[in-house]
Amino acid sequence: MALSRGTSTDYDDLLDKLDEFITADHVKKALINAAGSGYAENDILTVAGGTSTKAARILVTEVGDSGDITEARIYDSGAYSADPTLTANAVTGGTGSSATFDLTMEASNWTKNLDDATLDSSTERVVWWEETTTDTYVGVRTYSAADGINTAKNWLLLGATSYSPGLNWWQQPDTNPNAVDASDGSVDTTPAGVGQGVVGMYLKGNDGTDIDYWFFATTRRIIVVAKLYNTVTTSPRYATGYMGLLNPFGTSAEYPYPLYIAGSMSDPGKAWNANDPAYQMSGLTSVIGHDVGFGSAFEAPAFYRHTDGFWKNVQNVIYETGSGSRSNDTVNDYVVYPCGAPNVSAGPDSAIVSTSTTPLLWSDMINGRAKGFSDNPLYALYPTPDSGGEKRVLVPATIVLSSGDDAGVVGELDGVYWASAVGTTTVTSEDTLTDSGIVYRAFQNGTYILWDGYQFIRED
Repeated sequence: MALSRGTSTDYDDLLDKLDEFITADHVKKALINAAGSGYAENDILTVAGGTSTKAARILVTEVGDSGDITEARIYDSGAYSADPTLTANAVTGGTGSSATFDLTMEASNWTKNLDDATLDSSTERVVWWEETTTDTYVGVRTYSAADGINTAKNWLLLGATSYSPGLNWWQQPDTNPNAVDASDGSVDTTPAGVGQGVVGMYLKGNDGTDIDYWFFATTRRIIVVAKLYNTVTTSPRYATGYMGLLNPFGTSAEYPYPLYIAGSMSDPGKAWNANDPAYQMSGLTSVIGHDVGFGSAFEAPAFYRHTDGFWKNVQNVIYETGSGSRSNDTVNDYVVYPCGAPNVSAGPDSAIVSTSTTPLLWSDMINGRAKGFSDNPLYALYPTPDSGGEKRVLVPATIVLSSGDDAGVVGELDGVYWASAVGTTTVTSEDTLTDSGIVYRAFQNGTYILWDGYQFIRED
């Protein structure tokens, strides 16, 4: 696991930083060699030496009476082409002095197959990457589109089963439906003309306000979180993207390539701050379908590659333009559990506890499902207190085929969980929680800002 966080100036700079991060080596572990003195909790220390586009950083999480560091963890894995000193690295920063760390490096196997900046204008790009140990192929395509007085500056998220340098970016083998204009089935290299089947992230790049970001990378997938705000919409929204493999419920022979591509955007022509802030922007655990103007068809920005080789749309709820509300998903068979309710007649059953008279369902605990977006849950799922703090129930975000002949569990999003944010200590976006030494970071699901609408991403 490698993670990085920082600030980018726009959607193109964000792509540069993602590329620099995933294709470089990282600091995986930092063990205290010398504890130093005078440090304070939450000090951020910078790893010294090496050749990097970004140095790794270490967060001090606990100190002794003299400010000696007793616990610390990786805050940013950095991006290295030559290793820093691995033994007794003399870190800088913080309020104290003389601390050193023994470092363990992690080599990246993500390589770049394509970086083409000749699309649409001199500023639009498409990048394809490959993870060589898992044969995972993902990519990003930037684009701009006018949206009234605003300009959409967004990403399309891509996935394929291999990469062929002799093919155009949209023709890569078994690529997800981003390049297809669903109104007539033709290939469309101009994203503004794409209708259904769009997986992307709302971003921005023309309002003078930076984008805070978090990157989470493993050998199986890349997760991107982008914090969006400006002088008009001061309440932040969190755009998310998942590109890579699921953790499948099956053997490699039963499910040889469980690829999943999910974002926050279902309308490619929209600028992020032009969207109705209450409804239209998806998260990874709360996936929103959207009426994209094709009759009764609804699409959400999430697709997984089925065992039959076809891409299947995933959505939990539907937002209909002009209706001002969300509703249960009645047109799609694939949901992200537990925020998406499976069809209990087809299984797996969504009941946690069930008696002959009183079923207790996940939908009773999560807003915006069976009871409508504005209603409160019937039951609150509270953490369990203990001497070390609250223990929250982290439910793996799991794709479920909720009806049809092949109903069942597909697999889990690697490192993505849902948990209630309510408790004695309320969790808000960017907070962390620690369970058995593993750290998870919380983000609201896109524009879904209620206390039960949080996704948690594993950091280490």
